[in-house]
Order: sequence, then structure tokens, then C-alpha cells
Amino acid sequence: MPSAVASTPAPTVSRPAPAAPLQPDASPSKPRARVNLDELAAQVKGNNQALRLLSAELDEKKTWDAAQLATAIETLEPLVIRKDDLTMACDLLSPDELSRVGRPDSPAAVIADVAAKISAAQKRIEKGEFSGTQSQRQTELEMLDALSRKLKAIVFDHP
Repeated sequence: MPSAVASTPAPTVSRPAPAAPLQPDASPSKPRARVNLDELAAQVKGNNQALRLLSAELDEKKTWDAAQLATAIETLEPLVIRKDDLTMACDLLSPDELSRVGRPDSPAAVIADVAAKISAAQKRIEKGEFSGTQSQRQTELEMLDALSRKLKAIVFDHP
């Protein structure tokens, strides 16, 4: 007895039309964040001047100890953080606005100078060029090591 096989039509799959490419909302009615350009320019200028002043202090021909380097790092840390914040704000500006405000200076040279002075101070102590007791020598080395770690954290760990 022949079997009857019912044939069912193959299901059809409908595919949606390709999506239109995304385009930024360029509507003039969308408000843009307002930036006080004069205030931003003053902050950029102040941060840049403070970095230059610290750089000039580090250029003084003297033997740097841990206490003096700690002061330099305490001065440097907020300048590095502020530079990053100012850079983010400047990145949002139009070219015309940016020409009015200016860009924050990089603290890289100052950071390198502080790192070199820490290293030089450590080497002087290790060579025996430290006038103090063995305990004071050890304390100075520990302080310099802590400053080196602090400088590393400023460079690599800040948000």
C-alpha cells in the first residue's frame, strides 16, 4: 500500500532590512555644555606656571635629600592630577576655543628630574657620602625608597 507523504512548504525566513548607519545627533536644538573659557585658561596657565617653577627649583645645583624631595613630590602630585583633568576639559573644546585656552604642559620632564634626583641621592648614600649615623643613613634610604614608590604611584596609579 503506497504511503501518502504530505509535503509541507519550506518555512520562509524574513530578514529585516539593514539598519541605517548611526549618525551623531547634529540637531542645533541639543544644548552643549558651557565651559567658562577664561576660568579654564587661568587654570591651565596656573598649572603650567607651577610646573615650570618646580622644574626651576629642581634645576638648582644642590644636593637633594629625602625631605627636600618629599616636598617636591608633594608639590608635583596635585599638578599631575590637575593636568589630566585639564587635558580632559581641553579635549572637549573646539579648535578656536582651544587656541584661546592653551594646552596643559606635560609633567614628564619634571617627573623624570625628580626620579633622577632620588636615584642620585640613593647612590650618594650607598657610596658613603652621607654625614650621619648608620641609623640615620638607613632612615634616609628608606625614605628615598618610599619617595620612589610614591612617584611611581603618581605616574601609574592615579585616576
